[in-house]
Amino acid sequence: MMKPSLFLTLVAVFFMVTIKGLAKPQIDKEVDPITKLTLRNPQNGGSGVLWTNIPCSADSDLAGLVTPIFFENGEVTISIPLKRSVCIQFAGNQLFPKSKIILCPGDHLILTADNSSGKWSFGATGDNASGNLYLLDSTLFAGYRWLNEYLTILRTGKGKAELIDQVGSMLDMELESFLSMEKQGDISDAFLSAVKAEMQQMVLHAAGLAVRNIEETNRLRQKAKELYFYYLERYSPLAEMYKGSEMSLHNAGTATLRGYKNLAGGKRIDIGLWDGSKEFFHEYCYLPDDVQIRLFISKIQLLHFVVGSITTPQYVEKVALLGKVVGSSRYLELLRSFIDLNDPSGKNYSRGLFFYDHKFDKLEELGKEVGENLPEVIKRFFPDKWVLVDVWATWCSPCKKEFGYNQQLHAFLEEEGIAMLYCSIDEPENSDNWRNNLSAFGLTGYHYYITSKAEKELLKIPDFRMLIPRYLLFDNKGKLVHANLPRPSSEKALYEEIEKLMQGN
Repeated sequence: MMKPSLFLTLVAVFFMVTIKGLAKPQIDKEVDPITKLTLRNPQNGGSGVLWTNIPCSADSDLAGLVTPIFFENGEVTISIPLKRSVCIQFAGNQLFPKSKIILCPGDHLILTADNSSGKWSFGATGDNASGNLYLLDSTLFAGYRWLNEYLTILRTGKGKAELIDQVGSMLDMELESFLSMEKQGDISDAFLSAVKAEMQQMVLHAAGLAVRNIEETNRLRQKAKELYFYYLERYSPLAEMYKGSEMSLHNAGTATLRGYKNLAGGKRIDIGLWDGSKEFFHEYCYLPDDVQIRLFISKIQLLHFVVGSITTPQYVEKVALLGKVVGSSRYLELLRSFIDLNDPSGKNYSRGLFFYDHKFDKLEELGKEVGENLPEVIKRFFPDKWVLVDVWATWCSPCKKEFGYNQQLHAFLEEEGIAMLYCSIDEPENSDNWRNNLSAFGLTGYHYYITSKAEKELLKIPDFRMLIPRYLLFDNKGKLVHANLPRPSSEKALYEEIEKLMQGN
């Protein structure tokens, strides 16, 4: 996964809606349908915060604003007005997993999550429950899945027209289950259209990632670029039909960063938000001003709360700049409310090796500034021991989803006598957020806070790529025997592969 995910601590802002004048309905004045979402996790009970990108306007305006919603006694209900369907994304924590669902105007959806057995299971009732239950139980909107399938098609060596047909067939196949549900009356036409729109944006996202991830011939790389530009035109993220898509805003920004200036006609519109530095994405000036504003909001939250590369004072400065540019805005109040909620510039943990005990919430330093050479660190600290390495980061949502399988994984590793080493490639400044994630996900065991500074050193490892989550296995002599094991969610596939490698060593 590339940078990206969502954050877990903090304090509240609710989107509650009051509709006035309902006693005397005005026929000539349209009232936006109220959509309700109820989330339950009675097994965990108690209270807690879950983050999600609830739209900031009735027009399904997803600005990357990440809104905290509060569970009380294991339940929360939120109400929002919607004019159109929207795909929203939850952060993953102990209350609810990392996931996307679709809400349509006027729906009341009730979702129940249970992770008491170490695996997530779900229940759903209400409007479009069947469709959302399918989304929760699948990886349909997972970026890595679309990228892998897209790369497989791209590498067949066929011509452009044939490749486009194959991608179209892939989309049709993924839609079959939803078409069947719609035919049976289990989901609405609006829900089906929203699923299709999100899937098309996932294809565009995969096409963009493929350009960067192709390592074969220049000819194949050129073909990947041609297809990317084709899908940019076909599934333009600025099109009205994608307004409620969770992925469309990201795709619009990515297109300009990759040198594509024609989404909005190729004209530069500098509204004063970008300082020309790489960190603040001056290429976004080629997008409409409202899209620039939404991307700016998304980026400052991402860089402050998730990546940790800008401090609280810098975040405050950026929010103030936004206020000067836009004047009054429905975004500003929410952005300002985040200022004192989460400051990732707390205790700075040096790069090194640690042991975390979740039972006592204690982090013990085993080695300070141990270097960036992962194989050497394993030889030094794990002599005569097989080691499974989980390369992850706090901004990596798929990484966190895999933590849901830790109970089974750790039981297997203990039985086989294998040590588990979590290797974080977070930004060095994000150490406080990294520490909080150890607690939030109960990551008992060894941790190597190697940080993003070690990218060049990590890429020296044979067959290693900076696509995470990634799982490596080292034998009891410190030799790398596998650089890309199956994910813990594959369970049997991972365990059998490890057993085979140990038997053959």
